Amino acid sequence: AAQLRANNYLVEVEHNGQGRITTNGTPIAFSGTPTSELPSAPELGQDTESILLAAGYDWPAIEHLKDIHAI
Repeated sequence: AAQLRANNYLVEVEHNGQGRITTNGTPIAFSGTPTSELPSAPELGQDTESILLAAGYDWPAIEHLKDIHAI
């Protein structure tokens, strides 16, 4: 594990809900273009409303989906 960390194959990142976690780093390195830390994945359901709005649903339809526990 020490060699994996030394080569940045395992890195620690800040996760929105879990604090610092260990995850996969970038397995390749570029001399002229450094890689950057990716943001953590969204929490379950975090983007549901914005995705449904972008898909053409209106707020009453989204509220109905919530009322019937579909989302």
